[in-house]
Amino acid sequence: MLAVKNSTDNVIVYGELGRKPLSLNVRSRVLNYWFHIASSSGKKLSSILYRLMYNMYINNSIECKWIKFVEESPNLLGPGNVWQAQVGNINFNWFEACVKQRL
Repeated sequence: MLAVKNSTDNVIVYGELGRKPLSLNVRSRVLNYWFHIASSSGKKLSSILYRLMYNMYINNSIECKWIKFVEESPNLLGPGNVWQAQVGNINFNWFEACVKQRL
């Protein structure tokens, strides 16, 4: 269909087509979801469960692949202080733009 050799890397094809690999979209969506539950008021079940899992993760009581993925992502993308502050008073629009720019 695109008339490229089978040995051509997918990343090159994505670049030529102006697309991104699906894994980058997944990472962006996970980080945006994390931002919302970490910054919510704490009355939602998802926020309560997140805080419980986060505290257990920090105390090495559990190993959670999702939290580990979220912890490593901002450090790779640049705004690592977001994880340490657990969002704090950071603007969601800034965070979303930062993630999109670095992906």
